[in-house]
Amino acid sequence: MLVSFLAGMLAIGLTALCLPYFNLLTGKDMALTWEMAGALITTAVLAGLISGSYPALYFSNVSPIQAFKAQSARVRQTLVVIQFTITIALALGTVVVYRQVRYAQRRPVGYTRGGLIRVTMNTADMYGLSYNALRSGLLATGAVTDMAESSIPSTTAPTLDNDFSWEGKPPGYIPQMGVVGVTFDYGRTMQWQIREGRGFDRSFPSDTGGVVINEAAQRLMGFRVPTGKIIYIGGTPRVVLGVVRDMVMGSPYAPVQPTIFSLWKEGLNAMVVRLNPAMPLAAAIDRAARVFRKFNPEAPFDYHFVDDEYAQKFMDEERSSRLVALFAGFALFISCMGLFGLASFMTEQRTREIAVRRVLGADVRHLWALLAGGFARLVVIACTIAIPLSYWVMRHWLRQYAYKAPLAWWVFILIPAATLLLAVATVSYQTLKAALTKPSAGLKADA
Repeated sequence: MLVSFLAGMLAIGLTALCLPYFNLLTGKDMALTWEMAGALITTAVLAGLISGSYPALYFSNVSPIQAFKAQSARVRQTLVVIQFTITIALALGTVVVYRQVRYAQRRPVGYTRGGLIRVTMNTADMYGLSYNALRSGLLATGAVTDMAESSIPSTTAPTLDNDFSWEGKPPGYIPQMGVVGVTFDYGRTMQWQIREGRGFDRSFPSDTGGVVINEAAQRLMGFRVPTGKIIYIGGTPRVVLGVVRDMVMGSPYAPVQPTIFSLWKEGLNAMVVRLNPAMPLAAAIDRAARVFRKFNPEAPFDYHFVDDEYAQKFMDEERSSRLVALFAGFALFISCMGLFGLASFMTEQRTREIAVRRVLGADVRHLWALLAGGFARLVVIACTIAIPLSYWVMRHWLRQYAYKAPLAWWVFILIPAATLLLAVATVSYQTLKAALTKPSAGLKADA
């Protein structure tokens, strides 16, 4: 209980020191209170009481020494297996979460995020600005290659509607698609990828009655050759000008929604500007800000990088990955410390046996295999439990994502193998030290 109490006091001090860094890691604002400290001390004392009671009660009820040794050995082995099962499971979970986040981050998004900024339309005057005059002013600076407006930001999924019809639509079928209002220059500004047909073009006045659809919408409507097809939106006919590759606007882990892009003159709430990559970023932002202040001097130039807004979609998963990695590291450290202590205890108990084996001709390699092999077997047992358990848990965790990384077989081989090597390395110091001790010294120490 005294040892647990001292450990609890030390833990409180370390928590107070590490809490600012933990808050930075998790994006939270947690504080250590007196109630939490008291609960921690109480838990530590109770842990010491429970842990210390087991050998005390066992000694008072069991007299045969050999029975005690056999039972305590089984208890120690069970605890080692449990420790390393948890450690390996956490390590496997860390790698799977990390791979899932990176897999989604590398997902093709259908447009170029780099150099794209979203300008907040934060005042009524911003909505009243002359779009063509503002665009011409930005292009004249040389800092901007294009700009456009849309009904929603490029990192926001459109609201689904069901008032659509087209030739060949099954009777009674109610499709769910999103409609995004855009200006003529939206496709060039976003640098979306045309798959079939073409995008909106100012040189074709008839494009005001046309639409561009994404691949998901083409699949939903079943068009093999979509260009020139007629889609009725709210009863109004629209001609399909082309098909663009699916743009990831909502969750990067979810399927892309079927989306129709249509030319609007009103109801445009988001402005996107593509900066000139040939100009330094700070200079380009400064020149663009001057134009906005000229056209709307009362409103601050509030902008956001689309890259940063897209990165925010991964914050929860990245935070989970960092936390699981942190806990896995602690679990591995604690497990190795326990294994090191157990190896020290076991080799000390077998000092005379080792000395006798040395006298009878056993070499260091044989003794190392004898002593370290027992611990390695325990970790192998932990691996056989942790691998299928982790696979089952992580497979169910990945089911929440429609766009998910495959469970790579090598992860479930490499991580347990690395843990086994680390465990063997941990006990090797004590086992080699005992194996290299002179037999005479071993016999004297035991005597």
